[in-house]
Amino acid sequence: MDSTDLHYRVRRQGPLAFAQRPVSISAELEDTVIFQCSAESNGGQPTLTWHKDGQRVTSSQTGIFLLANKNLLVLVSRDNLGTYTCQLELGDDVISTDAKLTLKSDEEQVEFLERPQNASVNFGERQVFRCKVTGDIQPTWLKDGSSMFLDGQRVFQHRGDLHITSATVADTGRYTCQVRNGEHTAVVYAWLAVNVDTELVCGRPVYKKGPEGFIVGGTEADPGTIPWQAMLWDLRPSRNRHFCGGALVNSQWVVTAAHCIIEAEVTKDDFIVRLGKQVAKRGVFEENERSYTVKEVIVYEGFVHDTYDADLALIRLTERVLYTDYILPVCLPSVGRARRLIRPGSAGTVSGWGRVVEGGPYSNVLKKVLIPRVSQGRCRKAHPQYDVTRNMFCAGRPGGGEDACDGDSGGPFTVFDEDREYLLGVVSWGDGCALAGKFGVYTRLHKFFAWIQAAVVEEDDDKENKLRIIPRAELQTMLATIRIPDDHLLITAQSDIEINWSQTRQLRRWLKGMAS
Repeated sequence: MDSTDLHYRVRRQGPLAFAQRPVSISAELEDTVIFQCSAESNGGQPTLTWHKDGQRVTSSQTGIFLLANKNLLVLVSRDNLGTYTCQLELGDDVISTDAKLTLKSDEEQVEFLERPQNASVNFGERQVFRCKVTGDIQPTWLKDGSSMFLDGQRVFQHRGDLHITSATVADTGRYTCQVRNGEHTAVVYAWLAVNVDTELVCGRPVYKKGPEGFIVGGTEADPGTIPWQAMLWDLRPSRNRHFCGGALVNSQWVVTAAHCIIEAEVTKDDFIVRLGKQVAKRGVFEENERSYTVKEVIVYEGFVHDTYDADLALIRLTERVLYTDYILPVCLPSVGRARRLIRPGSAGTVSGWGRVVEGGPYSNVLKKVLIPRVSQGRCRKAHPQYDVTRNMFCAGRPGGGEDACDGDSGGPFTVFDEDREYLLGVVSWGDGCALAGKFGVYTRLHKFFAWIQAAVVEEDDDKENKLRIIPRAELQTMLATIRIPDDHLLITAQSDIEINWSQTRQLRRWLKGMAS
């Protein structure tokens, strides 16, 4: 694939302006309405996106459909009431315009004096949602459609307002202020995003794992037990299906396999990343899932398609991920920890929606397998016709029966250590599925950690493959090790920017420190 497809940038051609703006609509339940929006033709090619109550509209939302002409068709339901925003983006310029969808009957019966507003708070901070209506009617509150979230202490209602005294990951979601007046019900929504440090929550599922099974013929993963599992979903009409897996490593980035991107021939606009998923069926939108569009795809430049060497790619999401009980990142270990955990005999968990038997159907539910890593020599002996490189490792059982399979590609291989799960590998390739005497082959991630860590900085600015050279005055006489894909040793020379390369294994055993 031409790399320009993966890093496409729109050039600024002229000022942004709306040719048509959406207008507010008051309708009855089960009506169908269309919000219209378009850009002036000023020589540029602006990106048009829709948002509902501050959240980007995706193809997986129930009763909301993005038409080919970029207009938005909405089936009127109480869940779909709210504020719809049409946004135009061209280069650094962004403009937007709002329209509201309300119920005719509600407008006639209830007037909101105060409405809750979308909010973003840090972990542990306080949040109050205000809701007040005319008269003596007392509102009730729902979170993601349920009233069971109130505990009377940390989260409670006082009069019409909702108080969250100390926000946690579980508080991220949509809050509904609901008012009943006779036969009529009026609702207003607000979203809460709880900002959490990735290092605080990575690799720690809120829900513990059930019994380990295997993907080929194996056991279903309980909801929330693998919250970093990503599903790559092909949006093209001829496909419209899951095609690979991935692993969420922070609020903006997903790790997957390079061959997933290359062989599917997808650009960043052809697929979305779905998180919090359990079911892989078309048309199924789950309560705990969130979908994200793709801002950028970076395929590792050293990927060799013929051998699948260096089978690695990174996906940058357009919006930051909101962590929930069902969506959390996996930890990236240090090189030292990775080397310790990846030794032969250590067991790791692999998960995905791949085929349940070789040549058979894909799994409709997320499955997992716990399999041991095998030595490099044993792996090469089992696959004499293939090149098993130092950027790969193998896992599986000699008798077969437990393995990843087609459709699991790009998914995570994680190992549990000190109360956390660490990402050590990416599902890459295999000779058949779960065959006796064969093993699954995975990308050895710690060979690429410097490249990954340089790219996946949680910032707005791009940080692709950049290393900071520390001045000699800071380092003094310290020798510094840079963790790069080929694991060379970086030794500072007399100049602040000159470097000397060494591959001395004896030195690497005792030199410590890292310049990053």
